[in-house]
Amino acid sequence: MIAVAGTSAPAVAQSVSPADDSAAEDVGEIVVTAEKRSSTVRDIPMAISAYAPATLQQKQITSIEDIQRISPSMQAGFKIGATQFVSIRGIGAQLYQLAAEPAVAVSQDGIVNTSQNSMNLDLFDVSRVEVLRGPQGTIAGRNAIAGAVNVYSNEPTPNFEGALTATIGNYERLAVEGYLSGPIAGDKVMARLAIRSDRDNGWLRNTLLDTRLGQTDKLQFRATVLARPTDDFEALAILDVVRDRSTTFTLADNIRIRSDKPSLTEAFGAIPFSWSDKTVAMDESGSFNLRRYQPSLRLKWAVSPSTSITSLTGYLKLETFSRWDPDGSSLPLFVWNPKATLPGFDIDQFSQELTVVSDISDRLELIAGGLYVSNHLKGANQFGIPFDSIPVDAIDYRANQRLESISGYAQLRLKLLPNLRVSAGARYTHDRKKYDATLNVFGSIVQNQANTTWDDVTPRFTIDFTLSKDLTVYATVSKGFKSGGYVTYSAPINQFDPETAWNYEAGIKGSLFDGRLTGALTGFYMRYKGLQQSQASVSSGDIIGRVVNADTAAVKGAELELDARVTNTLRLSFSGNWLHGRYGRLLSADPVYPERGVQDYSGNRLVRAPDWQFSAGADYSTAIGSDWNATLSASYSWQTKVYFDFTNKETVAQPTYGLVNLMASLESSDGNWRVAAYLRNLTDKFYVTHNNPLVERDVTYGSLSIGEPRRFGVSLTRHF
Repeated sequence: MIAVAGTSAPAVAQSVSPADDSAAEDVGEIVVTAEKRSSTVRDIPMAISAYAPATLQQKQITSIEDIQRISPSMQAGFKIGATQFVSIRGIGAQLYQLAAEPAVAVSQDGIVNTSQNSMNLDLFDVSRVEVLRGPQGTIAGRNAIAGAVNVYSNEPTPNFEGALTATIGNYERLAVEGYLSGPIAGDKVMARLAIRSDRDNGWLRNTLLDTRLGQTDKLQFRATVLARPTDDFEALAILDVVRDRSTTFTLADNIRIRSDKPSLTEAFGAIPFSWSDKTVAMDESGSFNLRRYQPSLRLKWAVSPSTSITSLTGYLKLETFSRWDPDGSSLPLFVWNPKATLPGFDIDQFSQELTVVSDISDRLELIAGGLYVSNHLKGANQFGIPFDSIPVDAIDYRANQRLESISGYAQLRLKLLPNLRVSAGARYTHDRKKYDATLNVFGSIVQNQANTTWDDVTPRFTIDFTLSKDLTVYATVSKGFKSGGYVTYSAPINQFDPETAWNYEAGIKGSLFDGRLTGALTGFYMRYKGLQQSQASVSSGDIIGRVVNADTAAVKGAELELDARVTNTLRLSFSGNWLHGRYGRLLSADPVYPERGVQDYSGNRLVRAPDWQFSAGADYSTAIGSDWNATLSASYSWQTKVYFDFTNKETVAQPTYGLVNLMASLESSDGNWRVAAYLRNLTDKFYVTHNNPLVERDVTYGSLSIGEPRRFGVSLTRHF
């Protein structure tokens, strides 16, 4: 299986207003709402990064996956349709299952995605992106055991404005993006409409059918209405719609036979055991269709000058239909069953959150609230073997899971001295999951049912001290929690337990040299218990796939972020981390060779946890005459080896690699016109973002996700 990783090259507009001066903005002064109230990055005593639209534009950040190139300790990849795997500080969901939940809470406009199958978000017309590192179990939401990524859309403006961007690029890329914003009823009611279309012809070649795979075909629409009928009340309604027909998920040369196995090659022919040719040979190219609807309503009432109440209601509907070559080869070993009516999955999610923020006195602050989430997931898959002698479906599964989660949280922050604050908070979470699945393997039908509840309390304690008006130090202890669950394709049922983590962290953040140098330095140690670890097996036993809980795991490391305005025309940035993530005690069968029995993998490196990772960037701007400004941007991201499996075999590792991105732009002095040229992956580096361990076997049925090749193009933007 080959999954095409990465996103289409950027539309490079990001809806940056001509009046937006955020490119020169002090990073520490970006206003965020990570703690349910407006604060600057510098004022929040935690490891947090925030990115304004101009930064996203210059760094060519257009997706959740792209953020890893500029954010410390973050990894993202293996994108399959609506699914996105994200990890922070070496911890992320490794569960390739319908009902799998993320370890990193990814939210859009405050609505948290409770399934990793709905996390594939493009950064389209956004106002900012926040990345919170470490357990956020107190305020940020459920299952934020590794951290959180918060994406916020642009809100309507009181003045009429708009923009239109057209982009062309290699692989026949054509993208159009635009927005309109302005008043409907003066400053009482305002609206914003944004739309984006992105298409290309794909860069992966199917040599058997002489077609291309990995195409982008995505249409996005967002409507936002902001009403402020009185000075103390506002309502923000958002409707976000996505239609995606991209073939970003492709089973490609899925079955490969090693050429050194003559008995097998005589029967099937040798398929080269190499992943680097960017070609496949499949008898069916497959298709993918996704529809996503996310309406939300935020009501905010200022009860008094010191107290506000916020209600956030959200609904998410996700429907997918996918069809691919089940065996991934040029032979019809497996085919789609014509009776298949639901090859895909559906998600219905509802959430309601109430939050109270109050300055009880000039020394005491309160944040308290409650969250209710319900989620219904449905999935099905059917394919068979094209032999008349087998009258039954080869593999057929249908699964349903219902989640109900209720949680309450509170945090108090007390100012002991003018420059010393202490904070204490906790969240109580109660999760209930009901699971019902039917698995049919060659006529053997197994019915799985389960109904389980989990509870936990996740506290947080913090102390922060202001050294000067520009420097703050802090220390925090926090706990994270992620509930248990069930494996979709398991017979008999495979239920796994929750995982918990304690995080010990200290840091310093602020600015020097009159704000020209902004930075943050963080050190941390995290101890995990019951870390959920996915396994895939080619055993002839009953289990097709399963999840085990590692007894313990430990992660320690350091993170550094720097942003320097060297001159009025030159800006340099750097982010990097050292990470030491290891399993404590992990006894498990080898997923590739289960017949060898239980093995000891204690001390192995965590999955997708490079020891070193950094990114560096430079932006140089200069005036050309009195009417134009030119900007040249360059960025380089680099990371050491990562393993994609807890066995740490070299066959499922990505060696050290780096990527270079370039951009040049020319913008009119009034901000009305902008032309830009972009180049991503300058050296056309081949790299892997996921590799399944089953590629070791003689006849492999593994999966592979590869990064995008070199992409380039130009865009033209008109602001008005």
